[in-house]
Amino acid sequence: MPPSQLVFVGPHGAGKTTIGRRVAALLGWPFDEEIGRRLRDEALAANPGAHALRAQGSFDERVILAELARDRTAASPRVVETWHPGNLSCAVARGSAAAARLRAAVAAAVAEAPPTLVQPLAISARTALRRLSEPGPDPRQTVRFFLRVGHDAALTARALGLPVLPPLWTDGTDADRAAHLVVERLGVALRYDRSLVPRRSREAGRVCSRE
Repeated sequence: MPPSQLVFVGPHGAGKTTIGRRVAALLGWPFDEEIGRRLRDEALAANPGAHALRAQGSFDERVILAELARDRTAASPRVVETWHPGNLSCAVARGSAAAARLRAAVAAAVAEAPPTLVQPLAISARTALRRLSEPGPDPRQTVRFFLRVGHDAALTARALGLPVLPPLWTDGTDADRAAHLVVERLGVALRYDRSLVPRRSREAGRVCSRE
Protein backbone atom coordinates (compact mmCIF):
# COMPACT_ATOMS: atom_id res chain seq x y z
CA MET A 1 0.00 0.00 0.00
CA PRO A 2 1.49 3.39 -0.96
CA PRO A 3 2.24 5.83 1.87
CA SER A 4 -0.43 8.40 2.67
CA GLN A 5 1.60 10.18 5.34
CA LEU A 6 4.99 11.75 4.76
CA VAL A 7 7.02 12.80 7.80
CA PHE A 8 9.98 15.18 7.68
CA VAL A 9 12.61 14.89 10.42
CA GLY A 10 15.91 16.68 10.82
CA PRO A 11 17.75 19.37 12.75
CA HIS A 12 16.64 22.95 13.23
CA GLY A 13 17.36 24.90 10.06
CA ALA A 14 17.36 21.93 7.67
CA GLY A 15 14.24 23.14 5.86
CA LYS A 16 11.55 20.87 7.27
CA THR A 17 8.90 23.61 7.22
CA THR A 18 9.83 25.20 3.90
CA ILE A 19 10.34 21.98 1.95
CA GLY A 20 7.48 20.25 3.73
CA ARG A 21 5.03 22.97 2.71
CA ARG A 22 6.18 22.82 -0.90
CA VAL A 23 5.91 19.05 -1.03
CA ALA A 24 2.42 19.27 0.45
CA ALA A 25 1.46 21.80 -2.24
CA LEU A 26 2.77 19.50 -4.99
CA LEU A 27 0.87 16.54 -3.59
CA GLY A 28 -2.28 18.49 -2.76
CA TRP A 29 -2.05 17.26 0.83
CA PRO A 30 -2.46 19.31 4.03
CA PHE A 31 0.68 20.21 5.94
CA ASP A 32 0.85 19.84 9.73
CA GLU A 33 3.57 22.02 11.21
CA GLU A 34 5.76 20.88 14.09
CA ILE A 35 3.75 20.98 17.31
CA GLY A 36 6.85 21.36 19.46
CA ARG A 37 7.87 24.51 17.65
CA ARG A 38 4.61 26.26 18.41
CA LEU A 39 4.66 25.15 22.04
CA ARG A 40 8.33 26.11 22.36
CA ASP A 41 7.58 29.62 21.08
CA GLU A 42 4.87 29.91 23.71
CA ALA A 43 7.23 28.67 26.43
CA LEU A 44 9.95 31.12 25.39
CA ALA A 45 7.49 33.99 25.41
CA ALA A 46 6.62 33.12 29.01
CA ASN A 47 10.22 32.40 30.04
CA PRO A 48 13.13 33.43 27.77
CA GLY A 49 15.36 31.02 29.70
CA ALA A 50 13.36 27.97 28.59
CA HIS A 51 15.71 27.22 25.69
CA ALA A 52 16.07 23.84 23.99
CA LEU A 53 19.05 22.66 26.04
CA ARG A 54 17.26 22.86 29.38
CA ALA A 55 15.71 19.72 30.83
CA GLN A 56 11.96 20.27 30.48
CA GLY A 57 10.15 17.07 31.33
CA SER A 58 6.71 18.64 31.57
CA PHE A 59 7.21 20.44 28.26
CA ASP A 60 8.29 17.26 26.46
CA GLU A 61 5.29 15.41 27.86
CA ARG A 62 2.99 18.20 26.70
CA VAL A 63 4.43 18.01 23.16
CA ILE A 64 4.09 14.23 22.91
CA LEU A 65 0.54 14.26 24.28
CA ALA A 66 -0.43 17.07 21.89
CA GLU A 67 0.92 15.04 18.97
CA LEU A 68 -1.06 11.99 20.07
CA ALA A 69 -4.19 14.15 20.29
CA ARG A 70 -3.60 15.58 16.81
CA ASP A 71 -3.22 12.05 15.42
CA ARG A 72 -6.79 11.28 16.45
CA THR A 73 -8.19 14.11 14.31
CA ALA A 74 -5.55 14.38 11.57
CA ALA A 75 -6.48 14.24 7.92
CA SER A 76 -5.09 11.52 5.70
CA PRO A 77 -3.17 11.87 3.50
CA ARG A 78 -0.95 14.54 5.01
CA VAL A 79 2.60 15.86 5.26
CA VAL A 80 3.71 16.32 8.86
CA GLU A 81 6.79 17.94 10.33
CA THR A 82 8.83 16.11 13.01
CA TRP A 83 5.95 13.95 14.33
CA HIS A 84 6.67 11.29 16.99
CA PRO A 85 10.23 10.32 15.93
CA GLY A 86 11.43 13.89 16.37
CA ASN A 87 9.49 14.52 19.57
CA LEU A 88 10.78 11.36 21.23
CA SER A 89 14.36 12.04 20.13
CA CYS A 90 14.22 15.57 21.52
CA ALA A 91 12.91 14.31 24.86
CA VAL A 92 15.62 11.63 25.04
CA ALA A 93 18.35 14.15 24.19
CA ARG A 94 17.19 16.32 27.09
CA GLY A 95 17.07 13.36 29.46
CA SER A 96 13.33 13.62 29.90
CA ALA A 97 11.49 10.74 31.54
CA ALA A 98 8.51 11.56 29.35
CA ALA A 99 10.12 9.68 26.45
CA ALA A 100 10.23 6.36 28.30
CA ARG A 101 6.87 6.90 29.99
CA LEU A 102 5.00 7.63 26.76
CA ARG A 103 6.93 5.50 24.28
CA ALA A 104 4.40 2.63 24.42
CA ALA A 105 1.52 5.01 23.67
CA VAL A 106 3.50 6.51 20.79
CA ALA A 107 4.35 3.07 19.40
CA ALA A 108 0.66 2.12 19.49
CA ALA A 109 -0.31 5.34 17.68
CA VAL A 110 2.35 4.78 15.03
CA ALA A 111 1.15 1.21 14.49
CA GLU A 112 -2.39 2.49 13.92
CA ALA A 113 -1.35 5.40 11.68
CA PRO A 114 -1.84 5.42 7.90
CA PRO A 115 1.07 4.01 5.84
CA THR A 116 3.91 6.39 6.62
CA LEU A 117 7.21 7.27 4.97
CA VAL A 118 9.91 9.28 6.75
CA GLN A 119 12.19 11.70 4.91
CA PRO A 120 15.19 12.89 6.96
CA LEU A 121 16.72 16.24 6.07
CA ALA A 122 20.35 16.95 6.94
CA ILE A 123 22.72 19.91 7.01
CA SER A 124 26.32 20.50 8.01
CA ALA A 125 27.25 22.01 11.37
CA ARG A 126 28.40 25.16 9.57
CA THR A 127 25.04 25.59 7.85
CA ALA A 128 23.18 24.82 11.08
CA LEU A 129 25.16 27.51 12.90
CA ARG A 130 24.46 30.05 10.16
CA ARG A 131 20.72 29.30 10.23
CA LEU A 132 20.38 29.06 14.00
CA SER A 133 17.61 31.19 15.46
CA GLU A 134 17.09 29.32 18.72
CA PRO A 135 18.28 30.99 21.94
CA GLY A 136 20.75 29.30 24.23
CA PRO A 137 23.88 29.92 26.28
CA ASP A 138 26.25 28.55 23.62
CA PRO A 139 25.30 28.58 19.90
CA ARG A 140 27.69 25.75 19.02
CA GLN A 141 26.33 23.59 21.81
CA THR A 142 22.80 24.36 20.65
CA VAL A 143 23.72 23.33 17.09
CA ARG A 144 25.22 20.07 18.31
CA PHE A 145 22.01 19.37 20.22
CA PHE A 146 19.80 19.89 17.17
CA LEU A 147 22.11 17.90 14.89
CA ARG A 148 21.97 15.02 17.36
CA VAL A 149 18.18 15.21 17.58
CA GLY A 150 17.86 15.26 13.79
CA HIS A 151 20.13 12.25 13.40
CA ASP A 152 18.46 10.30 16.20
CA ALA A 153 14.96 11.00 14.85
CA ALA A 154 15.68 8.82 11.81
CA LEU A 155 16.93 6.03 14.10
CA THR A 156 13.84 6.39 16.27
CA ALA A 157 11.62 6.17 13.20
CA ARG A 158 13.25 2.88 12.22
CA ALA A 159 12.90 1.60 15.78
CA LEU A 160 9.18 2.37 15.56
CA GLY A 161 8.98 0.25 12.41
CA LEU A 162 8.68 3.12 9.94
CA PRO A 163 10.34 3.05 6.51
CA VAL A 164 12.98 5.76 6.22
CA LEU A 165 14.30 7.27 2.99
CA PRO A 166 17.98 8.19 2.56
CA PRO A 167 18.76 11.62 4.07
CA LEU A 168 18.41 14.63 1.82
CA TRP A 169 21.20 17.16 2.37
CA THR A 170 19.79 20.66 1.95
CA ASP A 171 22.96 22.76 2.29
CA GLY A 172 22.72 25.30 -0.52
CA THR A 173 19.86 23.40 -2.19
CA ASP A 174 16.97 25.26 -3.75
CA ALA A 175 13.81 24.40 -1.79
CA ASP A 176 11.71 23.87 -4.92
CA ARG A 177 14.24 21.47 -6.38
CA ALA A 178 14.46 19.56 -3.12
CA ALA A 179 10.66 19.36 -2.92
CA HIS A 180 10.43 17.91 -6.43
CA LEU A 181 13.03 15.31 -5.54
CA VAL A 182 11.11 14.26 -2.43
CA VAL A 183 7.92 13.88 -4.44
CA GLU A 184 9.75 11.74 -6.98
CA ARG A 185 11.06 9.58 -4.17
CA LEU A 186 7.51 8.85 -3.09
CA GLY A 187 6.93 7.11 -6.41
CA VAL A 188 4.34 7.15 -9.14
CA ALA A 189 1.75 5.41 -6.94
CA LEU A 190 1.05 8.67 -5.11
CA ARG A 191 -1.51 11.23 -6.27
CA TYR A 192 0.26 14.15 -7.87
CA ASP A 193 0.72 15.69 -11.27
CA ARG A 194 4.10 14.59 -12.63
CA SER A 195 3.91 17.40 -15.17
CA LEU A 196 4.79 19.70 -12.27
CA VAL A 197 8.21 18.07 -11.99
CA PRO A 198 10.80 19.41 -14.45
CA ARG A 199 13.00 16.85 -16.19
CA ARG A 200 16.15 18.22 -14.56
CA SER A 201 14.82 17.34 -11.08
CA ARG A 202 15.27 13.66 -11.95
CA GLU A 203 18.97 14.31 -11.75
CA ALA A 204 18.73 16.34 -8.52
CA GLY A 205 19.68 13.42 -6.31
CA ARG A 206 23.30 13.72 -7.36
CA VAL A 207 23.29 17.30 -6.11
CA CYS A 208 20.85 17.20 -3.20
CA SER A 209 21.60 13.95 -1.46
CA ARG A 210 24.57 12.00 -0.26
CA GLU A 211 23.22 8.52 -0.52
